[in-house]
Amino acid sequence: ALHQHDGYALDVGTPASYLRANLDLLHNPLGSLTEPPGEIIEVDGARAYIGLDARVDEPSLKDGAVILHGAKVALGASIENAIVMPGEEVEANERLDNVIAWAGGRLKVA
Repeated sequence: ALHQHDGYALDVGTPASYLRANLDLLHNPLGSLTEPPGEIIEVDGARAYIGLDARVDEPSLKDGAVILHGAKVALGASIENAIVMPGEEVEANERLDNVIAWAGGRLKVA
C-alpha cells in the first residue's frame, strides 16, 4: 500500500540524521505531535530538551542539547547540538558538541 505524506519526513538510519531529526523537532515542533514527556527550555535565546527523571545542571545546556530520560549532566559540562541517551552520565569537564553520548561512549557526528 502507498500513502502520500506531505509533512516532515527524515530517514534516521544514521547517527547524523538521528541528531538532525532531534534538532529539527527541538527547533520546529510539529503541531500534530503530542507534547514531549520532558520539558523544552529556553537557554541563551535558544532551546534545549530535558527528559523525565534527568538530572541536569541547566547552565551546562546550550542550543540543541537533548538530554533523555534518566541522564545526568554534571555542573561544568557543556552540551550543544548533542544527544545524551537515557541513563548516560556526562562529567563536569566534558564538552559535547555534535555528539551522541551513549553506553559510556561518545560518537562525533559531522
